[in-house]
Amino acid sequence: MSKTKIALIVVASIVGVFLLYAIICCGITFIPMIKMASVNSKAVGNGGKPTETVVLDNDVKLHAFVADGIKEKYVIVCPGGGYTNCAVDTEGYPIATELNKLGYTAFVLEYRTGKAISTPKAPLDDLANAIKYVDQNADKYNVFEGYYVLCGFSAGGNLIGLFGTQEFGYSKYEGINKPNTLVMGYPWCNPSEPSFNGNLADYAYYSSLNGSGAKAFLHSKDSYEEMQVSLWIDENYPRTYIMHGDKDKIAPSKEHSDLLAKALEEKKIEYQYDLFENVPHGCGLGIGTAAEGWLKKAMDFSSKYWYEEEYTVEPRTT
Repeated sequence: MSKTKIALIVVASIVGVFLLYAIICCGITFIPMIKMASVNSKAVGNGGKPTETVVLDNDVKLHAFVADGIKEKYVIVCPGGGYTNCAVDTEGYPIATELNKLGYTAFVLEYRTGKAISTPKAPLDDLANAIKYVDQNADKYNVFEGYYVLCGFSAGGNLIGLFGTQEFGYSKYEGINKPNTLVMGYPWCNPSEPSFNGNLADYAYYSSLNGSGAKAFLHSKDSYEEMQVSLWIDENYPRTYIMHGDKDKIAPSKEHSDLLAKALEEKKIEYQYDLFENVPHGCGLGIGTAAEGWLKKAMDFSSKYWYEEEYTVEPRTT
């Protein structure tokens, strides 16, 4: 056999092994996420449709899911998507539908992403505009004006996390109250340079998430500091509920929620952190996993603090 043929066989073998390795990595990384997205979408069924969609400034969409029942605080849901897209179908509609079942009127914010982010940190403006809109229409939606919870997933967790800070969030917008509670699902709250963990797909996805997400949100990726939520937490930060899975390869809990919990602890902010076994990134409602039912835990945590000086209402009993 000629040296040329031997060389070709060696090269083909190396390429084949690399492709097999890449395919296995992609399967390990993305199959659990795809499966959970499918489970969450199917769980919604025919009920997962907004009762109304409102178009705010900059063509931002706010999808309303109005609940029947007593007057309540409201919840604005911010899906994930790495600031390059907005996963309303898997981390928006299913969550809002479940919140309706729990008795809360919810709104899914389809904030600006990618090239639609025309100015640095524009999604924060979108969230502020959504809160102002709901407050101005509180009677219409049968909710308390200025009394709200923010619920965010992955990059949406980063968004609501920053909105809870005085440096970048609610205090920068006239007429907006501090959130009653922040509810974070596997928050991507500490964007940074990725480290290689042996899985090529994890590394490539995280590199893309950080690079593209930071560039879109900040219009620059020279520094991630302004997106690292834990650096901006102070004594006035809202009470916070955190849900994360220990099998999250995209935003590992040790590099994200653990740091967030540590900062909350240091600033003596009331919080609850539930870390669930064998749960991947993108689990949404967590149906069929150890995290199933986490959203009710989060809202129960919020409702422990039902009494507010500006409201004379009875605490929830369910």
